[in-house]
Amino acid sequence: MKRLPLYSKLVALFLNLFCLVTGIIYFAYPNNSHFWNFVGIVYILTILYDSSIVLYMGKKVNPEINLVKRFRVASYGYYCFVAVAYLLIFFVNFIGYGPNPSANVAFGIIVIGSYFGTLIYPSILITFFLLKLNKETLDYSEKITSEKKSLKNVVLLILRTIIVLISIISLSLGVLIVITIINPNLLRFFGFGLGVFAAQTSLFFGLGCVISTFLILYTVKRFTKFFKTKLVSISVLGFTVAILCLIPLFSTPSFSAAACNDFSEAYNPYFGGSWETTIDSSGFKDFFLKNPFQLTGYFLGSGNPSCVIISDILYFDGSTSNYSVDQNIQLFFDAYLPPNGGVGLPGENSTIIRIHGGGWVLGDKNLMNIRMMNRYLAAQGYCVFDIQYGLNNVSNLMGGFSVGPEYVFGNFTLDDMVRHIGNFTLFLETHSSEYGSNLDSVFISGGSAGGQLTCAVALSLDSGNYTSTFSNAMTIKGLIPYYPANNITADFAIGSKAEWVDPNLLVVSDSPPSLIFQGAKDNLIRESLRFQKTYSDLGRSDCAVLIFPFAGHANDLYFSGYYNQVFLYYMERFLYLYH
Repeated sequence: MKRLPLYSKLVALFLNLFCLVTGIIYFAYPNNSHFWNFVGIVYILTILYDSSIVLYMGKKVNPEINLVKRFRVASYGYYCFVAVAYLLIFFVNFIGYGPNPSANVAFGIIVIGSYFGTLIYPSILITFFLLKLNKETLDYSEKITSEKKSLKNVVLLILRTIIVLISIISLSLGVLIVITIINPNLLRFFGFGLGVFAAQTSLFFGLGCVISTFLILYTVKRFTKFFKTKLVSISVLGFTVAILCLIPLFSTPSFSAAACNDFSEAYNPYFGGSWETTIDSSGFKDFFLKNPFQLTGYFLGSGNPSCVIISDILYFDGSTSNYSVDQNIQLFFDAYLPPNGGVGLPGENSTIIRIHGGGWVLGDKNLMNIRMMNRYLAAQGYCVFDIQYGLNNVSNLMGGFSVGPEYVFGNFTLDDMVRHIGNFTLFLETHSSEYGSNLDSVFISGGSAGGQLTCAVALSLDSGNYTSTFSNAMTIKGLIPYYPANNITADFAIGSKAEWVDPNLLVVSDSPPSLIFQGAKDNLIRESLRFQKTYSDLGRSDCAVLIFPFAGHANDLYFSGYYNQVFLYYMERFLYLYH
């Protein structure tokens, strides 16, 4: 084996330095056009290049030297650190920044430390190798004996075996992710569960497969004929799965362009033929995202948008209800309010009511409703209310699985759930001045079951036909359902109002406009398209369905993901156009 040229290590150091410097700049100028896509691509290539350099260096040093042993342990640590770093980055960007300043500081440190650590760690290894170990490189054939001797260490053998097994499991998970991206129906219900995270986080899975492959190559030292013949196959499998995991990322430009076309076709007729002109002349253009997707933001997130958060406000106490089924429940909401009272912000204190999903039988406000979305919209000047409603505790719709606070469960029908949300609108009518919310401009948004309730509540409220259930002080300007589960057939919906079971029955010629997020691999796509057709049949084009390829159900949950970034780009424009 030939010695790795010096320039190859220097290139690695240069790439790491470039990513470190641009990463720091990102926090000062996070919305700088297409440059951050270029930086994101360089970052991914740098991680792949670093991983291969570390692998080569570890293979080339004499394992009998004590200093080398430490280097090789540190090299193992590098691969493990990268894997853990991406788990932490995903975790923080998925959970999002909340009302606790200390926790937010900790989350920021985790993201920054993880991202920059993946660049600093290999730089230290390469520099150490150049300064201390480069003269100690030997051909592999010269160290077979010492390598065999080291394998007599049982502990080392066990650790290597564990590393290989974990890496193989990781690659197997990568295979499942690829199958899910291509066709989730092949894995039945298991595929549905994987489909929630597969496509939107597949970039992490792809990088994980690369790291797992390098770990296997680094750990297995040709000490058996079996591994000697299988290493090539493992390498091919690992890198193939990694590339296939990048399919959603590679498709981002095309689905971003398709989203632009669908959005324009839907709303241009209502804004003089060009909605973009309305945004450009608004005076708020600088507040909006500059382009639909930034790859660097996928890792580093969108920061910590400034807003006021008031948590766990009681709006309904079942003990005071006229309905016996309500007696044991309490319902709360969180308010995300604009900084400085919303002055000078594009939202102008318009109200957004957010309804969480969960199949009507599980879930909760806060994390189930992507609190980073709530924070972002509040920072744009909207008064966002993230609410609870009663969940059914009898149905087996989700296999009997239920998650949520005990005090929201009961044997509730769909009518009860709509009524609970109606109670919130009545509460807000009498308390809107406390939050500064503008009830003359109200939007309702939610996903899945929350998307179905969004359609039912928004259209019912807009109709003015349910004054005993909803406030008549609100003006609905638009609805934003995510993958709405309309026309439900669950047992708790039997006997409920037909128009609340299937909100298509509520659509009329002057219904408010709608913007729908929909994954192409989600079976609920048929309901989204049917809802759009109901508008179209009434001569309306202002119901846009933005369809994201390879996306399954709930593929907006990773706030920094490519799907959610693209949808947010158009969602904030939809809100401004109609507020």
